[in-house]
Amino acid sequence: MADGRWINGREGIGSSGDCMGKAAMPGYPTTLASAGEMIADVLYVVFGSGERVVVVRRCSLRNRAAGRVFHSPKVDMLRISGVRITAGRKF
Repeated sequence: MADGRWINGREGIGSSGDCMGKAAMPGYPTTLASAGEMIADVLYVVFGSGERVVVVRRCSLRNRAAGRVFHSPKVDMLRISGVRITAGRKF
Protein backbone atom coordinates (compact mmCIF):
# COMPACT_ATOMS: atom_id res chain seq x y z
CA MET A 1 0.00 0.00 0.00
CA ALA A 2 1.34 3.44 -0.90
CA ASP A 3 1.85 5.80 1.98
CA GLY A 4 -1.02 8.19 1.16
CA ARG A 5 -4.71 8.77 1.75
CA TRP A 6 -6.79 5.63 1.52
CA ILE A 7 -10.58 5.65 1.87
CA ASN A 8 -12.01 2.65 3.71
CA GLY A 9 -14.83 1.06 1.76
CA ARG A 10 -17.20 3.11 -0.38
CA GLU A 11 -17.10 6.90 -0.02
CA GLY A 12 -19.92 8.28 2.08
CA ILE A 13 -20.62 5.11 4.04
CA GLY A 14 -18.57 6.36 7.00
CA SER A 15 -17.65 2.89 8.21
CA SER A 16 -14.47 3.90 9.97
CA GLY A 17 -13.24 7.14 8.44
CA ASP A 18 -9.98 7.56 6.58
CA CYS A 19 -6.88 5.43 7.00
CA MET A 20 -3.79 7.56 6.42
CA GLY A 21 -0.97 5.32 5.23
CA LYS A 22 0.83 2.30 6.61
CA ALA A 23 1.19 3.68 10.14
CA ALA A 24 -2.61 3.71 10.63
CA MET A 25 -3.20 0.15 9.36
CA PRO A 26 -2.63 -1.76 12.65
CA GLY A 27 -5.62 0.00 14.28
CA TYR A 28 -7.96 -0.41 11.29
CA PRO A 29 -9.58 -3.76 12.27
CA THR A 30 -10.35 -2.50 15.80
CA THR A 31 -11.85 0.73 14.47
CA LEU A 32 -13.93 -1.13 11.89
CA ALA A 33 -15.22 -3.62 14.49
CA SER A 34 -16.35 -0.84 16.84
CA ALA A 35 -17.95 1.22 14.04
CA GLY A 36 -19.92 -1.53 12.33
CA GLU A 37 -21.52 -4.92 12.62
CA MET A 38 -21.71 -7.82 10.19
CA ILE A 39 -25.32 -8.56 9.26
CA ALA A 40 -24.80 -11.26 6.61
CA ASP A 41 -22.10 -13.55 5.26
CA VAL A 42 -23.39 -15.56 2.28
CA LEU A 43 -21.26 -18.36 0.87
CA TYR A 44 -21.41 -18.58 -2.94
CA VAL A 45 -18.85 -21.20 -3.93
CA VAL A 46 -15.88 -23.17 -2.60
CA PHE A 47 -13.53 -24.77 -5.08
CA GLY A 48 -10.08 -26.23 -4.85
CA SER A 49 -7.37 -28.39 -6.29
CA GLY A 50 -5.02 -30.36 -4.09
CA GLU A 51 -4.11 -28.31 -1.03
CA ARG A 52 -5.33 -24.96 -2.43
CA VAL A 53 -8.90 -23.78 -1.84
CA VAL A 54 -10.73 -20.61 -2.91
CA VAL A 55 -13.85 -19.41 -1.05
CA VAL A 56 -16.10 -16.78 -2.67
CA ARG A 57 -18.76 -15.06 -0.55
CA ARG A 58 -20.60 -11.80 0.01
CA CYS A 59 -20.54 -9.87 3.28
CA SER A 60 -22.96 -7.19 4.43
CA LEU A 61 -21.93 -4.67 7.09
CA ARG A 62 -24.00 -2.03 8.89
CA ASN A 63 -22.58 1.22 10.23
CA ARG A 64 -23.76 1.50 13.86
CA ALA A 65 -23.94 5.31 13.92
CA ALA A 66 -25.44 6.04 10.49
CA GLY A 67 -27.40 2.81 9.98
CA ARG A 68 -26.12 2.47 6.40
CA VAL A 69 -25.59 -1.02 4.94
CA PHE A 70 -22.66 -1.91 2.69
CA HIS A 71 -22.47 -5.13 0.61
CA SER A 72 -19.04 -6.37 -0.42
CA PRO A 73 -17.76 -9.43 -2.30
CA LYS A 74 -15.06 -11.39 -0.44
CA VAL A 75 -12.54 -13.94 -1.66
CA ASP A 76 -10.28 -16.06 0.56
CA MET A 77 -7.44 -18.13 -0.91
CA LEU A 78 -6.32 -20.85 1.50
CA ARG A 79 -3.71 -23.59 1.65
CA ILE A 80 -4.83 -26.61 3.67
CA SER A 81 -2.62 -29.34 5.06
CA GLY A 82 -4.59 -32.22 6.59
CA VAL A 83 -7.32 -30.51 8.63
CA ARG A 84 -5.46 -27.22 9.23
CA ILE A 85 -5.25 -23.99 7.26
CA THR A 86 -1.52 -23.38 6.88
CA ALA A 87 -1.62 -20.18 4.80
CA GLY A 88 -4.22 -17.77 3.53
CA ARG A 89 -4.88 -14.48 1.79
CA LYS A 90 -8.07 -12.46 2.12
CA PHE A 91 -9.38 -10.06 -0.50
